[in-house]
Amino acid sequence: MKSNVRDWAEQKSRKYPILHSVYDWGKVAKNTVTLSHPVNSKKDQHDPFFVIGSGRSGNTLLRTMLTKDDSIVIPPESFVLGEVIRKFKMYRFMEWEDLCGVFCSVFERHHGFSMWGIDLQPFYQKAIRLPAEERNLETLLNLFYMHYASVKKPEATRWGDKTPINTFSLGPINQVYKQSQFIHIIRDGRDVVNSYVNAGLYDDVDKAARRWNLSIDIARNFGRKVGHERYHEVHYEDLVRYPEREMRQICSFLGLEFKEDMLDNNKGLDQLGDADQAHHTNLHKPINDSSIGKWKRQMSEPDQVKVQELCSTRLQQLQYQ
Repeated sequence: MKSNVRDWAEQKSRKYPILHSVYDWGKVAKNTVTLSHPVNSKKDQHDPFFVIGSGRSGNTLLRTMLTKDDSIVIPPESFVLGEVIRKFKMYRFMEWEDLCGVFCSVFERHHGFSMWGIDLQPFYQKAIRLPAEERNLETLLNLFYMHYASVKKPEATRWGDKTPINTFSLGPINQVYKQSQFIHIIRDGRDVVNSYVNAGLYDDVDKAARRWNLSIDIARNFGRKVGHERYHEVHYEDLVRYPEREMRQICSFLGLEFKEDMLDNNKGLDQLGDADQAHHTNLHKPINDSSIGKWKRQMSEPDQVKVQELCSTRLQQLQYQ
């Protein structure tokens, strides 16, 4: 195998969808009948948790607080988890070694994966050697996140994911991890839109407002389906004004013990991998409520009117004045 997993895996992932050779046609026809790697584990039930909701809502702040618990590891954003799940289902008929290669390539090809700061070669070698009964997506993803833990935080025993875009893949994620929990962090949509535009993540308020509205609808509808034991809402404004109260509730939800140093969010940031991003500058400050209501000070009057109109229904539902 080539020394670089990405080059090798990309070659494999191109080969199978295109299926140039007669050998591949025969192999695919045979494997679709005799080989189909399952999504779920038959014996192990993993219980990760996912911080969901719109971006620019305090997701990364919550990550810094939760990872003060030695047992918890949360990598930088994964970006492609939904795609990984779709690709696994699409190519589940592949030989396991090839499927693991595709799995690695999807993660590695995204530019944001460099922030994880890990080599996937050791993970790949472990993955292809999994016993036949453990060759499923649930176990593979668990191995992947715990590989990150083994490099960055060996004492961790449970992993979480903090990727806002996962909000649009909650159904597939829930299918893989049926015991998982979800923390929906909600922030005033006007501040979210203002932050998106100021950070250069959206170039106009219309797109940013649509993203916030859609994230709210999807996450809350999902929460109603899975119930309060697996879904918990926290408002950004409450988290920064009453951090101890809110973190105690979140810890209770996750089955964790609250620790005072969870409130020291701006310590140990060098271990996070992405804290130096320009749009995470506030992480270097102690928890404070100075970002609440920034839209009133920073957004033009025409944009304020437009965002108010675009977000009014959800703002009222969420009791934002």
